[in-house]
Amino acid sequence: MSAYFAVQYHDRIEIVTDGAYCAPSGELLRTGVKVFASPFLPLAFTGTGGVKIMTSIAGRMIEASRATTSVDGTIERLAQDLPHGEEIAIGEPFVAFFAGISETRGPCMWKFDAVAGRPELLPVYDSDNAGPGVTFDEMVAADLRFSDSIAESGVKLLDVMRGKLQAPVRGGPVTSWIGGHVDHTIVTASGVKTRQIHRWDDVVGERIRP
Repeated sequence: MSAYFAVQYHDRIEIVTDGAYCAPSGELLRTGVKVFASPFLPLAFTGTGGVKIMTSIAGRMIEASRATTSVDGTIERLAQDLPHGEEIAIGEPFVAFFAGISETRGPCMWKFDAVAGRPELLPVYDSDNAGPGVTFDEMVAADLRFSDSIAESGVKLLDVMRGKLQAPVRGGPVTSWIGGHVDHTIVTASGVKTRQIHRWDDVVGERIRP
């Protein structure tokens, strides 16, 4: 399982993501960046699901952005292709999230949710997230503030999610699947920039211990 949180501002979109890649048995295999950026356009992709599915969708986005030369055109192509793609045929649940600077509408977000049974690419407004649910009381207790940026409070939010033990893999252990580090991504008209802003002391080869 992965976790992300994104907020749409008037001139940009900010995303925080965790960096843990875990085995089905729960052990941390490695850490890495889970945001994929188009080298041609101000467009980024992240999500939750298996590595094969995420890598395939990232490839689709990059190829579509090269071919169409526009964010709007890329999203239109993805909306046509994803419901019938090989990612759906694999049969595993996943969420694909895209953030970009539309040529006609400015900062925009889109989501393809194959977990909730709505396999179509739809616009998302204001904010979006995937990962273990966080209650309103937990958000208040963590003193989350996102009016200016999500960097600081995004780390707090993922830390709360990290403490939620789950078994997202059928038959797998109930444990934490969010860890490694936190990356902060900013999508502006100039492009996509990602930097690491927090690191947990998780150990490769062991389960995550929040």
